[in-house]
Amino acid sequence: MRHAWAAILLLTASLPLSHAYDGWVVLPTLLLAVALPAGMVALGRWLKLPAWVVAAAAGGLCTATALGVLRETQGGAPAVDLPAWRDSPGVSVLGPLIDAVPRLLTGPRPAAADAEMLTPVALLVALTTLAIFLLIGRDGRLGVTALVGAAVLYTAGALLTAGEADRYGVVALVVVVLAGAGWVLFDRSHHRTRADRAVARRVAGRRGALLAGAGGMAVVGSVALVAAALPNEDSFEPREHITPPMLNVETASPLPMLGLWGEQSDLELFRVRGQAPERLGLVALPDFDGVGWRVDTQFRPLGAVGEPDLRPGAYRGGYDMAVEIIDLEGMWLPAAGTPEASSLSDGYVDLDTGAMLRPDGVHEGLRYALRGQVDQAPASVRRTAGLAAAVPDRYLAVPGLPAPFAEYAASATEYAESRFDQAVALETLVRTGRTLDPLAPVGSSYARLQDFLFGDEGDPGAQSGTGEQFAAAFVVLARSLGLPSRLVVGFDVPTPDGDGVSTVYGRHATAWPEVYLSQVGWLAFDPTPSDRDAGDGDREAITGPEEEPDDGEPESGREDDATPQPTPEPSAAGENSDGADETSSGLGVATVVAGSGGVLAAAAMAIVVLRTLRRARHRRAGAMGAWNEVLDSLWLAGHRPAASLTAPDIASDLVRLAGGREGPVQGSVGGEQAPNDGDTDPDDHGARVGAAAVSLASLADRAAFGPAPSAQRTPRSPGGSAPGAGGGRPWALAVTVTRATRRHCGIRRRLLWWLDPRVLRR
Repeated sequence: MRHAWAAILLLTASLPLSHAYDGWVVLPTLLLAVALPAGMVALGRWLKLPAWVVAAAAGGLCTATALGVLRETQGGAPAVDLPAWRDSPGVSVLGPLIDAVPRLLTGPRPAAADAEMLTPVALLVALTTLAIFLLIGRDGRLGVTALVGAAVLYTAGALLTAGEADRYGVVALVVVVLAGAGWVLFDRSHHRTRADRAVARRVAGRRGALLAGAGGMAVVGSVALVAAALPNEDSFEPREHITPPMLNVETASPLPMLGLWGEQSDLELFRVRGQAPERLGLVALPDFDGVGWRVDTQFRPLGAVGEPDLRPGAYRGGYDMAVEIIDLEGMWLPAAGTPEASSLSDGYVDLDTGAMLRPDGVHEGLRYALRGQVDQAPASVRRTAGLAAAVPDRYLAVPGLPAPFAEYAASATEYAESRFDQAVALETLVRTGRTLDPLAPVGSSYARLQDFLFGDEGDPGAQSGTGEQFAAAFVVLARSLGLPSRLVVGFDVPTPDGDGVSTVYGRHATAWPEVYLSQVGWLAFDPTPSDRDAGDGDREAITGPEEEPDDGEPESGREDDATPQPTPEPSAAGENSDGADETSSGLGVATVVAGSGGVLAAAAMAIVVLRTLRRARHRRAGAMGAWNEVLDSLWLAGHRPAASLTAPDIASDLVRLAGGREGPVQGSVGGEQAPNDGDTDPDDHGARVGAAAVSLASLADRAAFGPAPSAQRTPRSPGGSAPGAGGGRPWALAVTVTRATRRHCGIRRRLLWWLDPRVLRR
């Protein structure tokens, strides 16, 4: 039973590890990782093998199995330069195992439940279980060994999931309760001789204080573990301290494809099913050098933890969609906002822009599911939003900007009252008087944009262009005003048909600008004078209906007019504020306090229940049980009689204690003085209690060492009680003595009388 308890404790503590994976197979894997080492230790002890032989055999088997699985799944040595210390013969063999944890921490979260990702966690659980079962002695003594192993596994799960696996501390609470129950029920030997028990009783008093201190430290440590595991705004994230593998990809921008897609308006590109945003982007282009827009070349695996160069907005909405590629070529994958998880195992993302690609390319019939979030600030927040405190230069750069551009933008926004109003004015400025022409000259250099904005009608490219020129002109003009902005190439998603499928054609391809505002995030505008979705109807925002715009408000950013729940509360001025952080911090502190209080309350309730069961067991055990109840009360009062004292000796000392006379019980360890609180007459009350104690001691001695008492023979109490005063009701005598003992304790011991767990181990 003790070993089964330890296995259940370790398996429970490892449950947070399963939260780091996507799939049910992780649960039987954890069960096997606990059961296999435990079974090998049990087999070794049955065969009477030395502990070191069992440790070497079991540990070697687990490690060799893990190495074999990793070598098979990783396909040999990695094609990278390794440091010199990795080239040594012993270390090179362990190479796949050394790389397993960084690979897990830099991969998507939740990780795929495959052999490569499951192996490091399974090995950790197996080796921890092996160590714990080897340290638990053959006599079944538990100590704190199993709890230490459980703490290791629970902490590993908390680190791997940044505390999200056990957000409310439920698993931690169950671990604490299981540990306490195991100590009370199993951490003792029932096969000792009477002499062994006598020796144990002699040393019990000396180690009682040590055990009590260890128990208190365990409770405090458990509460601290729960509090530390509860996630908050500043939760420790180990992934932030490991650089994920970066993929350098040289690929062309899809900007030139806008004209081709515009000509092939009925070309079916891909289909979307599920909860999708109104626009899906292929690539966001923040870098402009005056000649063209440059694509980022560094990508990381989708799901890798990191922070973009500009934080997402305070108001976000989620999407969960499935995409089927029909006739879309290249590496780029339609996505939106911040992609979080995908069914593709080889999907990579640019953390700053949210652009996704597949190194092996996109082909007809490719299907993938994608989940993520987009910025969706309500209109009331947009109107008052300002600029972020710090913005990377790449979103403001317009090197060598010709003066007419800045003058043109300044004159159009002269009367704008906010940054949002400036962007709306630029949207109207670029759209008005110009036409969309799929056959217009391509490009977005200063020269091409100057012809587009200021050229005379009739000249090639003057006052007309593709979506590239409209979006690029907006971004250049916005940056001249100090508005952080970028250009995005993507598609408008039409209204789904009766089967819930949105089919995206060539005519839905477009480019649009996005402006970054504080608390709002990236807000899309539409300066292109087009009605590409005519006949498709208005789509509803992905998280709810649109806000009613004010009269005269342009249709810019309409897809973001939904009103999702904010992450923090934005400030009235729209600038960065610490109020949201203070609110989140306050909620985190409140959660920690509530979780700690819940653990303490549960521990107190468990102690009360165990004490109640112990008292009921004593009551059913007759005179011996009643005397044990009296001994419990002495322990709780701080008087621990030596094991060599007999019951009558202890009872005679109880006469002095109950009478209020000073001095500890004879031979007690750590006894405290029992003051007379003056509320009773020592001569009267003490005599009654003393007589009850002596009578109960006599009954207990007779029950333990003598023949069963005859019904006709009733002993007289040495204190002068009448026949039958105590012999027939030992529990009533015990209640009298325990109440008197408690009455003569200090106030601290009386308050903690039912919450003291030390007596459970007496």
